Amino acid sequence: MKCPSDVIRFCLLLGCVLSGCRAAVHTPEARPLLLGVSPSMETLARGLIDAYHATYPLETPFQTTAASADEIQTALDQNQVSAALQWDIPGSKDWAAAVGWTGIVIAVNVQNEVSNFTPDQARNIFLGLTDRWESVGGAPGDIHRLTYEPDQDIGNLFQDVVLHQEEMAGTSLVVPAPYAMIGELQKDKYSIGYLPGFELSRAVRPVTIDHVTADYPNLISSKYPFRVPVFLISRNPVPPEVSRFAGWAQSASGQVVFLTLQSWE
Repeated sequence: MKCPSDVIRFCLLLGCVLSGCRAAVHTPEARPLLLGVSPSMETLARGLIDAYHATYPLETPFQTTAASADEIQTALDQNQVSAALQWDIPGSKDWAAAVGWTGIVIAVNVQNEVSNFTPDQARNIFLGLTDRWESVGGAPGDIHRLTYEPDQDIGNLFQDVVLHQEEMAGTSLVVPAPYAMIGELQKDKYSIGYLPGFELSRAVRPVTIDHVTADYPNLISSKYPFRVPVFLISRNPVPPEVSRFAGWAQSASGQVVFLTLQSWE
């Protein structure tokens, strides 16, 4: 005697229910949200993202994509990235949250005896008005200035914040990114350059400005003069994941990342 097929299906389903089995459910992985950053912001972005997902592992993951400031704006307009981390003042069409501070750190070779500048001394060196180390308390020798390629936003930021929009001396050696800046500073004891505060390295000597270090308490309090805000920006309507990430970055947990990455210890 044959059982009707619908009876068989019912019996199988009943047996499954009684035995407590469940049908396999496929849960797709959350699609990462892209965070646009300039190459000079990648270290900070990775530090924030890693700490955020260590705290909230079930949140939608963020991934960074590096591009120039103009390319990031275009990517935001075309919904190719969900948000961007930047230090440029947001435009009128941006949703923005100020999430922290960083500083522009003047750095020299570790063998250089100079440990402090006034703001004007630092400015005059990069404007080409001061060409010799002994003029600022160092050992005799020519000053070898380092700067970044034109498409690096850290160079534009330096010109605004440190040089007050004046042109840097044309004799500067050009490097592509902070890692290359550190490498050149290591090789040449007469060199001088600059780095974002979160790219500090023991391989070079940071110089204080008016005897103030660019660590996070001095950035927050504005004691360090060459400081800049960091913004998380997006377009409206803002993805809720971006709003939550911004809120966390502004919290004590997020500020610890800024503090740790910009410690002079």
